[in-house]
Amino acid sequence: MRVRGPARPPSRTEPFFSRRSFLSGRSFFSRRPFFSGRSFFSGRPLLSGRSFFSGRPLLSGRSFFSGRPLLSGRSLSPDRSAAPAGVRALRRWIAGLAVLLLALAAAACSGKGDDTPSPFADCSAITAPPAAGPTDLPDLRLPCFTGGQQVALTEIKGPAVINFWASWCGPCRTELPVIQKLATTEAGKLTVLGVDTGDSREAGASFAAAKQVTMPNLVDADKKLFYALSGQGLPMTVFVDKTGHRTVYRLPLTDKSLPDQVRQHTGVTVTR
Repeated sequence: MRVRGPARPPSRTEPFFSRRSFLSGRSFFSRRPFFSGRSFFSGRPLLSGRSFFSGRPLLSGRSFFSGRPLLSGRSLSPDRSAAPAGVRALRRWIAGLAVLLLALAAAACSGKGDDTPSPFADCSAITAPPAAGPTDLPDLRLPCFTGGQQVALTEIKGPAVINFWASWCGPCRTELPVIQKLATTEAGKLTVLGVDTGDSREAGASFAAAKQVTMPNLVDADKKLFYALSGQGLPMTVFVDKTGHRTVYRLPLTDKSLPDQVRQHTGVTVTR
C-alpha cells in the first residue's frame, strides 16, 4: 500500500498569462507595477528627485563632486584666503604694479595730442596792412593754428584764397598740396591760407607735415565758419577779390583748374 506524504501546499508560481499578465502592469521580477514610479534596482521612486548613485536629491542644489551647494555663493576653486602670507603679499605687489603701468599708459596717451609741432606759418601777414578794406566774410574770429591768436575774418586782406580742409577728407589729400604751391608761387600777390575744419589739432598737424604744407592756417574745430558760409562738404574754397567780394567754390581744385578759378574770382593771373 503506497503511503502518501502530507499534502503539498498549492504552488505560488503563477502562469505567465494568469492573473499577472504582461498587460497587467506588473513586473515578473519584483511583482511591482511597471509604472509604479519605482526603480527595479533600488526600489526608490523614479521621480523622487534623488540620484541613483549618491541618494542625494537631483535638484537639491548641491554638486555631485564636492557636496557644496551650487547656489550657495561658494566657488569651486580653492579658497584664496588659505594662501600663505608671502603669496598674498606677492599678489598685492603684482596688482599694484599693474595699476601703475595702466596709469602710465593713460598719461602717455593723453599727452600724445601735442607730439607734432605746428608746421604752419603764423597769421601775422594775412591781416597786415595795407589792407584793401573789409571783406564780406562772416563777422567771426578764429584762432590761428600756430600761436593761437584770434583772427577776424573781415580783416583778411584781398585778393585772397581760403581753402577749407581736414585730415579725414579724401580729396583734400591731393588738393591741399596744390593750394600750398599757389601760396609759394604767388606770395605777395595773393593772401593764401587754409582752415582746418572739424579736425583735431594732432591729426591736422600730422597731415599737413606729411604733405609739407606751411601756409598760415586757422582752426575751425566746431565748423562755425564752415556753416556760416553754408558749407556742405570738404574741400571747399572761398575766393575774395580786391574789393572784398567773396565767391564760394565747392568742388576740388587741381593744378589745371585752380589758375582759372583764381583769375575768374580774384582778378589775379597766376603762373601755371
